[in-house]
Order: sequence, then C-alpha cells, then structure tokens
Amino acid sequence: MLLKRTSLCVAIGLLVFLVAAPSYGQGPQGFQIFAPADVSTYGGGQPPNEGYFFQFDGLWWSISPPEASEVGFPGTREVYYGPDDDDMRIQSNTFDTAFIDSEFSAGNRFEFGRVEDRDGWFVSIYQMRDQTQTTTGFAVDMVFNDPAFGNNQHLLEGPVGNDPSTGLPVTKLLPVTFDNILAENAIDTWGVEANYLHRFRTRHHGGTFELFLGARYLEFNDNFRFHTGVGDTETTGDDDDDDDDDDDTTTTATTTTVPYFLGGSFWDTSAENHIVGPQIGLRWFKKRGRWTLSTEGRFMAGLNCQNFHQQVNMGPNLDPGSGTLFYPTVMGQTTATHVSYAREWSPLIELRLDARYQITRAFSFRAGWTGVWINGVARANNVIDYTVPALGIDLANNREDLFINGLTIGFDVNR
Repeated sequence: MLLKRTSLCVAIGLLVFLVAAPSYGQGPQGFQIFAPADVSTYGGGQPPNEGYFFQFDGLWWSISPPEASEVGFPGTREVYYGPDDDDMRIQSNTFDTAFIDSEFSAGNRFEFGRVEDRDGWFVSIYQMRDQTQTTTGFAVDMVFNDPAFGNNQHLLEGPVGNDPSTGLPVTKLLPVTFDNILAENAIDTWGVEANYLHRFRTRHHGGTFELFLGARYLEFNDNFRFHTGVGDTETTGDDDDDDDDDDDTTTTATTTTVPYFLGGSFWDTSAENHIVGPQIGLRWFKKRGRWTLSTEGRFMAGLNCQNFHQQVNMGPNLDPGSGTLFYPTVMGQTTATHVSYAREWSPLIELRLDARYQITRAFSFRAGWTGVWINGVARANNVIDYTVPALGIDLANNREDLFINGLTIGFDVNR
C-alpha cells in the first residue's frame, strides 16, 4: 500500500513538474507538451526527444503457478480401520495444489528520468495487485510422515478395537481424514530499478539504440494457507424404542466410524523472495510519422535472499491418553512457529515490445507486451515438511522457474 501511494505521488508530482516547468525539457523544439506533433522529416530523420520524461503503464499480467504437489507427505501409508490384519488399507493423499492457476490481474508501472546530450538516467517501479486463489475439499485423506520413537511407537497410533481372542485393546496406525478443508494461495510482487542510460547516435535508417546499466530489486512473496474443519464422529445405532418412529431422536451407538481427530488443524506457510543485483539492458526504437516501435531486453544477475515463515496449530481437539477409539494414544495439540533462510542464484530476463502513437509533440499513447522469466524462486506450497506433530520447512524444493507476462497500455510524456 505504501509503495502504491508513493508511486502515485511520484507520478502526479512529476506530471505537474513537467507541465509547469517546460523550460526543463530541452528537446529539439523545447518541451511544449501540447504543441502539435512534429512529423516532418525535413533535414533528416526525426531526432529523439531529450529532457525529462515520464511513462505510465497499466498492467494486465499473469503469474505462472507453482509446480503442483500433493498436500501431505509424498507417498502412501499403511493404516488400520479395525483390529484385524484384513482391516489394513493403503492411504494416499487425495488433495493437491493443482487448483493454483495462472490468472491475470491488474497492476501499474511508472518510469521517469532525463536524457541530455545522449546521456541520462531513469527509474522504473512496478506493483501488481495482490492475487488470492481459494478452493475447498471434503473427505480429504492425507499422509503425514510419522517416524517411530521410543519403544517403536508412532504419534498417529491409537486403539482400533479389541482383540476378539483376549478382549484387550489393539493399537494400530490410524488413518488421517479431514471432513472438510479450505486451501488458499496468495501472491504479491513489486519491483524497482535505477539505471544510467546512454543513447547512441541515430542510425542512417532512423533506428536508435539505448544502453543502460544499473541495479534492480524485485520482491515476490508467496503464501500457502491450509485450514481443516472440525468433523463429528459418525455413529450408527437403533432407537431405544422398538418402533421405527423417525421423530425419536434418542439413539444408542452400536458402531463408531473413524473420527476426524485432527480436525481444526491449520498451517500457514510463506516464502519471501528478495531478489537484488546488477542489471544491463538494451533498447531499440524507431520513429516513423506518429508511430514509434520499440523493443528492449534486460538481464539481471540476481541474488535471492529467501525468508520462510510457518505457523502451525496441529490437533487442537486432541485428548491424549483418553483411550477413545480411533484417537492417537499420546499425541496432543501442538503449536509451532518455524523460520528459515536461504540464499539462491536467481537470474532474470525481461523482454518488452511496444508501439506508441504520438498525439501532441510530447504526449503519446502506448501499448505492448512484457515478459519476465526468473529462476531460483521459492513457492510456499513446495517447502512444507509434513512431519507430525509440528510440520516444518523443507528447503529441498526452494528453486522454481517463474514466468510473468501480459499486456501493457498507457501513455508517456516526452519519451
């Protein structure tokens, strides 16, 4: 929010400055922002503008989704729905992150600077609107890493019934099922760069090259939240009365199904990517009449300072030692906070294609396309360690490709 307000203030202030102080824009004809467009080619090609300039682009960009992954520990797990060996089932994860899609969202980009005698500088700022995608699921099976401890015990172990021959309780590995879930993935990204610019002499056929060198900072934050609902233990039974009156609400439970004993759990994981580094770029543009076509490329040798944060509340309704059927014997509620850091190499390549139509001598409308590729980016859903009881952060999958691209439309002044 602060960046958006700052960008807007910069844009408004610069526009006021450009309009109120035309003497600072010393192009071939002076600034004269509302003067008629000069499309004459008398005496040679049309020379590029010099002096202060400002550019605004409205963005309609999409962000590539993370690599789809299972929500839960990869693989399968043997679980029991009763005391006999025949009651064993193989449980797997039935929910994944494929719901995270590449959606378009709005943003804005501001560039301003100055060119004088073919040398100058410019600053560029962009901000994307926060993007959130949400989905729900029901009867979701999930595998957790449940390593043995102590006397070969497991946290997700509990009574599953009585041994028919001895009448004693039998303890087995329990299945984990959530009655309902809510999954959310949120993204926000922005960036800023400052560059020195050198403009080469216009070539014989009218094309002009600009070389720029500078520094760039880009921030990409990804957040994955998973909430589980509290499900009731399902029971079946007969009415106390011998009749079949459906209005009689008093029942006696005769069979108990597996409860959603981890219901109410949630975990919130964020992956922050702070990418900074030197940048080099090249722009080519050519003006013909009122039209200007341009293309430019940028390369940044980025260092990605990754910050990871995770909040976990696992099994808020657990009652260890209660001896309840299909409840863990020793595991209770666990809350935890995890923080981790990493440093990765994150090169960035950006390509822009633009067309501009001149309205007045200094004012033009513009439209184009921008594509940005970044390597070594961490996504939150792929760094979660699904080990009970406290989960955690797993940095084995903290490098993914990210592709941002879409349309731009806006205007520029004296560009």
